[in-house]
Amino acid sequence: MNDVICVGCRKSLPETDFAVDKMRSTGRRYKCRSCSADEFKRWQATPGYATRLKKQLVKRHELRDEDPKMRWAQYTKNAATRRAKKKGFVCNITVEWLYANAPDNCVLLDIPLVYSNVASYSNSPALDRKDNEIGYLQDNCWVISMKANRIKTNATPEEIELLAKNLKRALAV
Repeated sequence: MNDVICVGCRKSLPETDFAVDKMRSTGRRYKCRSCSADEFKRWQATPGYATRLKKQLVKRHELRDEDPKMRWAQYTKNAATRRAKKKGFVCNITVEWLYANAPDNCVLLDIPLVYSNVASYSNSPALDRKDNEIGYLQDNCWVISMKANRIKTNATPEEIELLAKNLKRALAV
């Protein structure tokens, strides 16, 4: 393990004392974790930090309250892009496409979808891939409820039909 000299405290420290930074050629930050934490505390103490933070929070809440469906579309697009990149899939989903194709009712369970950005419930919308071997393509995705998505997670249509048939028979007794 190599020792690195911290730009802040000028100490020679093991490289594990430096946070990972993929943007740097060394792969690590140039200041140790302790110096970085001190720098952040000084930055938080600057005049206007609290005001800037509050403005950002207010803006986020306004967007959430103004159009929860749009906020959901933005969050979902970003999450789908991250998952696609991680799995090596293509993602051509856009915020506009999500917003336009997000229904008011789940197409599978016919329950109203609630576009709440506070928590995730059974009637919350979920972006689902029809074929999980293919990426996040507009032709392969649809918006259904979280409940419907959980039901079809690992089941084939035949298994779901069999489950429904057996459940009806068991409850009829």
